[in-house]
Amino acid sequence: MTILIAPDKFKGTLTAKQVAKAIQKGIKSSFPAAKFLLHPLADGGDGSLDILTHHLPLTQIERTVPDPLGRPRRAAYAYHGSQAFIELARASGIIHLPKEVRNPLQTHILGTGALIADALDRGLRHIYLFLGGSCTNEAGMGIAHFLGYRLLDRE
Repeated sequence: MTILIAPDKFKGTLTAKQVAKAIQKGIKSSFPAAKFLLHPLADGGDGSLDILTHHLPLTQIERTVPDPLGRPRRAAYAYHGSQAFIELARASGIIHLPKEVRNPLQTHILGTGALIADALDRGLRHIYLFLGGSCTNEAGMGIAHFLGYRLLDRE
């Protein structure tokens, strides 16, 4: 018997790879002769770039960018050829904020815009953006603002 184990992460506790190994350990205790295929997955939120890096020959670039509250933080994205793979949660994820400061009216995703700008400055023209795990609900305005768009209200 071969068992495919393909979980996502357990947000805030285990990575998808750790979940897969834990499931394997549990099943193996009941079916010791079973063979296993571990294939961790991601839903576009935190952990997506780790999964992609496991399957593709990507190079990572780390930069200092604004975190969701404007403080400097290190965040990475990956590239291959002219393609950049950027996970919003790396720079602008809710996982980086303690619960007491999680307020979508006070946070932004400028840091993700900074990663996109860096990729564009390097000549990477195909941007794959993983949008899950955001710290806010500002509909991408932080990215647009960082990239030079001027955002106006009706007045």
